[in-house]
Amino acid sequence: MKLNQRITLSVMLMTIFGLLAAFALTYALHWRYLEQATLDRLHALSAVQTARLSETIQAQYDRVALIASRTRLRILLRDMQAQAIAEADARKGMTRILEDSMVAVDGIKQIVLFGKSQQHVLATNHPDYAHVLSSRSLSLRVDQNMVHHIVRDRLGALEVQIHAPLELDGEHIGYLVARVKGESFLSIFNNYDGFGDTGEAILARRTADGDYLVLHNLRFDPLAALTRVFKASDAASPVVQAFGNAEVAVKNAHDYRGKAVVAVAVPLPQLGWGLVVKQDQDEVYAVMTQQLWVYASVLIAIVFIITLASFLVSRRITAPINRLHRLAERVVQGDWTQRSGIRGDDDVALFARVFDTMLDRLQDFRGELERKVAERTRELEASRAEAEHANKAKSQFLAAMSHEVRTPMNAVLGMSEILQNTELSAQQRDMLHTIRESGQTLLTQINEILDFSKIESDQLHLEATPFDLYRTVYEAVRVNVTIAEQKDIDLIVDFEEQLPHHYVGDPVRVKQILINLIGNALKFTDAGHVIVKVFASDSYVSSDSKRLHIAVEDTGIGISADVLPSLFDLFTQADGSTTRKYGGTGLGLAISKSLAELMDGTLEASSEPAKGSCFTFTCVFPLSDQHQVDESEDRENMVHKRALLVDDTPINLQIFAQSLAPLNLTLSTANSAGRALELYERSWQAREPYDFVITDFAMPEMDGLQMIRKMREDFPEAATRFVMVSASITKVDYAKLERDGLHAFLTKPVEAFVLRRALYFVETQPDTFWTYSRLTKSTEAYVSDKQYAHHVLVVEDIPSNRLVAQAMLQNFGLRISMAEHGQRAFELCQQHEFDLILMDIRMPVVDGYQATRMIRSYEAKENKPRTPIVALTADVTQETVERVKQVGMDGVLTKPIELAELEQALNTYLALAVNGGES
Repeated sequence: MKLNQRITLSVMLMTIFGLLAAFALTYALHWRYLEQATLDRLHALSAVQTARLSETIQAQYDRVALIASRTRLRILLRDMQAQAIAEADARKGMTRILEDSMVAVDGIKQIVLFGKSQQHVLATNHPDYAHVLSSRSLSLRVDQNMVHHIVRDRLGALEVQIHAPLELDGEHIGYLVARVKGESFLSIFNNYDGFGDTGEAILARRTADGDYLVLHNLRFDPLAALTRVFKASDAASPVVQAFGNAEVAVKNAHDYRGKAVVAVAVPLPQLGWGLVVKQDQDEVYAVMTQQLWVYASVLIAIVFIITLASFLVSRRITAPINRLHRLAERVVQGDWTQRSGIRGDDDVALFARVFDTMLDRLQDFRGELERKVAERTRELEASRAEAEHANKAKSQFLAAMSHEVRTPMNAVLGMSEILQNTELSAQQRDMLHTIRESGQTLLTQINEILDFSKIESDQLHLEATPFDLYRTVYEAVRVNVTIAEQKDIDLIVDFEEQLPHHYVGDPVRVKQILINLIGNALKFTDAGHVIVKVFASDSYVSSDSKRLHIAVEDTGIGISADVLPSLFDLFTQADGSTTRKYGGTGLGLAISKSLAELMDGTLEASSEPAKGSCFTFTCVFPLSDQHQVDESEDRENMVHKRALLVDDTPINLQIFAQSLAPLNLTLSTANSAGRALELYERSWQAREPYDFVITDFAMPEMDGLQMIRKMREDFPEAATRFVMVSASITKVDYAKLERDGLHAFLTKPVEAFVLRRALYFVETQPDTFWTYSRLTKSTEAYVSDKQYAHHVLVVEDIPSNRLVAQAMLQNFGLRISMAEHGQRAFELCQQHEFDLILMDIRMPVVDGYQATRMIRSYEAKENKPRTPIVALTADVTQETVERVKQVGMDGVLTKPIELAELEQALNTYLALAVNGGES
């Protein structure tokens, strides 16, 4: 194309761009004007909403403060707690005062009183609300001014709980909590005057997870109150920005409907809330949309005219360009022989000649490239062969390590199970239970370390079976009890009382994660406590699933902020000195995080150096069809009973009280033996003696056993049942505890249902000394009622494993022969007929695979009946299972072997029925 033609075309394009720029500038200025006007209006509306909210809250505070200031009410509460007045008279008087107050004040649904020790005193209207409105859920504190919380009641209606501490003559005497109808607080947010068709206000508060929860129903979400959550991670959300340091204008944000909005975010730090006033951008810029069509119509007409003129001019120059385009397509399809053939002296012709030259050189380069690709392909084939060889060597190493590590565990767990069948004291049985449970956990850890290669290759599959999360948590905790005892650290479980116990998931993986987190917490904690908290998320999932949080908190050395981001990397610890001092490979947290992510969950850490750390495992678990154990009989027998809880650790007292709440006991607490003796003597003098005393063993000044002796000496006629708890079973003598008059001994941490069951049994059967094993029957020996008159050959090279196998098989009345390797097993098979052969795989002289081939060949040659052969192996890889089938074995028993698994194998592979004849 000639130069003058290109100049003409350029002028035409510049004209079009100039028109577009002018339109864009006008449009932007108008847009900015509308945006600023809307923000000014939203600022004014936010000021009005804030003023109305403050006035409403202050009005309710004044009403509740007026009730709390009733002098007679406070005098009656103080005198009742000091036992200066009959409790019934005091309750009657306080109830009358509160009911009169509610008549005089509109909007209050119920008033609940708590004593200075946060115990429930009374509630107006509906007494059953006391179980829902507990002091623990309110976090009552003496130094707290009047506060309020927005929640839903049992019927789903919104309400506001206003908490006012009660004082008399400068002394803190209790708490008053008023439950106010939610409409009186939140009705102002249902008035949309001045908000247009899409505007509204959103009031939110921060949740325990750091997210933000809406406190009222929204204009376009009538069920939003206390259900809709805005994630803290969404920093662009207006609700998140409402919790900043100052009022801000938010543009181009999106609301909960996904609509683009203009908003004003207002922090309310004095209330702990955030307020957002917003309006849809579609409504704000509706005028602009209408004008846009006018501008667009004019612009389209101008562009059409110029485009038509440009088309007529450009047709003359497009022909050679199209020819070059077709040539390029043929080259892409692989035809390198064509050339453009364009001649001339204009710019397009010059470009065509350069293009043809480029094709000539590319054709030469292509030949060279094909030669190099062929050479690289041969090298890659060789590298792949080496990689496959290395992967096979890795699999062989894992199989060998599995056998070498798991084989000794067969003797440890086998002997411990056999030991359960002998006569043991209750204390020895509890100790054996701990040994066996720890051994099982060690075995699980070995299995999971061997499974790490599966995690790397995305071949690890999770189970989806019903399991008891409550029991799983306590099993993980009990594994670490010995370490906690050695370091004198309180190991505590706080399982939310109303939380279901049964879910569907992989309990082995959940337990593995917990064992790792608890072990780490104990490792890096020298004083204080480690607490495992299990609670449900506030956010709604579904009716058949729950989002659970399992947090492991400690008071240890903590982790610095610069280490936290890489904490879950492989082979990572806080620093080299940590590895030297505390040990460990740094692999556990990486495996735990991988397992959590395989469950579609998360594993997160937070910490403060020198104060402690918190690791939180979060996952959504479907609910199981199983149900919790019915304890209705226990509860009926505990009505009107009184119990005294004694422990020098406040959190233990809190958890014990929570565990016993379903029994409706009247509870008292003491943080020392001296205080407990005072309360015990006072209750005796008031002719309201305690039915139960539940005490810790190790306490300063006077331990729990000395305290119980003192109580029994001073009040020999009392019928109190004494239950002792301790972090150790090694520091106490069961027989001595029983002689000293104790009725039960439990090991910390105590499961809630075990504690309740202990109280029920010591009440109904006071002449029996109850221990954990008697209450749970968790350590009873496995006893089979089946006896087999068969001949079994055991082939095992390790003497201890032969001894374990012999002891287990003797439980079933079997005749047993032993062989220390495959060659000896083959010789015995030629001399005797066996009903079953239990064959180890890895043995000297002749291994299990070779021995099986020899026996099968001998049976075929001599026309002998086929003897079932079951592999005994500590190698749990899939390759081993497949090879076992290939050589002619009938099944696999994985070491360590349990009696129940052995009996199932005998039932499957022995031909004769129970108590049949000799083979």
